[in-house]
Amino acid sequence: MKIDKIYQNYQEHNNSKRIKPNYSQVGFAGKNPNSLPDRITNSLPGKKVLQFMQEKLSWMKGEIGGVAMTAIGTGAVAPWPIAFNPMVKPKKGATEEEKEDLKNTKYYTAWRQPVSAVLAAIFQIGALTPIDKFLDYLYNTPELAKHFDVDTNQSVLNNDGFVKRKMKKEMQKDGLSKSSMGKANYEAELKSRIKAFQESQIESLAEKIKETHKIQVGKEFINDKKVANIVNEQINNYISDAEKLKINKEYLEFYSKRAKVLIENEDYLKKIFENLPEDPLKLQEKLKELAKKETNSDVKKLIEEILDRSADIQSSRIKRTFQRINKIKHICGKDYSPEKYMQAMMERNGELDNIIKNLEACKIKDMTSAKPSDIQKAIQKAIDSCHFDGKNPLQTSILHDAKTFGTNKEKLSTKIYKDIAKGYKKFVQKSYKSHNQIWKIAIGVCITLPITCNVLNWVYPRFMNWTFPELSKSKVKQKQLENQNQGKEVK
Repeated sequence: MKIDKIYQNYQEHNNSKRIKPNYSQVGFAGKNPNSLPDRITNSLPGKKVLQFMQEKLSWMKGEIGGVAMTAIGTGAVAPWPIAFNPMVKPKKGATEEEKEDLKNTKYYTAWRQPVSAVLAAIFQIGALTPIDKFLDYLYNTPELAKHFDVDTNQSVLNNDGFVKRKMKKEMQKDGLSKSSMGKANYEAELKSRIKAFQESQIESLAEKIKETHKIQVGKEFINDKKVANIVNEQINNYISDAEKLKINKEYLEFYSKRAKVLIENEDYLKKIFENLPEDPLKLQEKLKELAKKETNSDVKKLIEEILDRSADIQSSRIKRTFQRINKIKHICGKDYSPEKYMQAMMERNGELDNIIKNLEACKIKDMTSAKPSDIQKAIQKAIDSCHFDGKNPLQTSILHDAKTFGTNKEKLSTKIYKDIAKGYKKFVQKSYKSHNQIWKIAIGVCITLPITCNVLNWVYPRFMNWTFPELSKSKVKQKQLENQNQGKEVK
């Protein structure tokens, strides 16, 4: 890894843009390495285990995960209070045999819970996919979706699952399959078609919104108040993007100190990071060696921060460290001082505060009486607020990499109308979610639950006869005694 090469390339890149040194590009966006969540996570002894669980068990967040967790809870927890229920006691004067039979009966009943949980999970998880496909078909097909609430009609912007199945059918018609193309090529083609189809739907809706400032679904229209809310939500997203570019006042001192460390140790860092291996694992080992023998506490902390990142991005982090040094020097006109650097960061925040203030003023204040003309004005103001002058060095240094802002108003206008279309898609998905749950509850109560109960009544006694025959005999004996007692009471 040639640090001088990185340094030289970065210098040439900056010179080609001809940005004035006083406001060179300073990248403060992104996660703060000294943020509270990071400090808490990094201080936990089981940090790697938590990261592994977050990556590998992400599927547990969905409905399948909910069903699985319920089944685990039912099967693992519920049997214990049943098997060892202190409230269920043998009658007074019961013989040892009767006491033993009662205990076995409780065990027998307790085993019903895990068996029930397994069967419920099998039937519920098995039913989720076909139910979702059925509901997707209802709410994404124009002829059927028009019979439901317009807020849940997904025929204008189809949901992801419906689009994926649609594209698979198209590929099948075209004679494209995993066997003929290979799995990797098939998946790439499928992904490309899905993206193209969804983009075309977004572009089409965005154009219609631009023309009318209304959202039409079939022969109906989304309420203007709801459209206004979608627009305001999108403006809030732009405000959030601007907020992320700001340097939190709590971390101004941190960045100032870090800048001092980088400038003072620039030559030393270039020396120790020269000719590092390109292979991620070898690089990681080398960084561990450097951290172990490093005596400068500030440099050691910097190396440890790089090591805290995953192996595949550590090389990139080192490159960004030297890019940051160049940025700091340029923002101070190559004559670095902590005071100049702090002043530049404060100016940056002040400029972003003005942008945020302008965006706040774009929002529709009275949504209850909002009209298409109000929506049009709000969108135009948002376009103006997200536009910046490419000749302004301070604005350019802050906003040139931010996707929310731009120098071309026409492109900004296209982007913002597409963003509103995407905001509408989120609105529909949110509206549809409650309908989806109601359908699933109804199907569960009317179909899935009766089937599960009947299967359980058939499976459970056979399972117990096979696995715990003694408990089954005890249960039969207990039932016979209960029947005899009931007969005596009748007499």
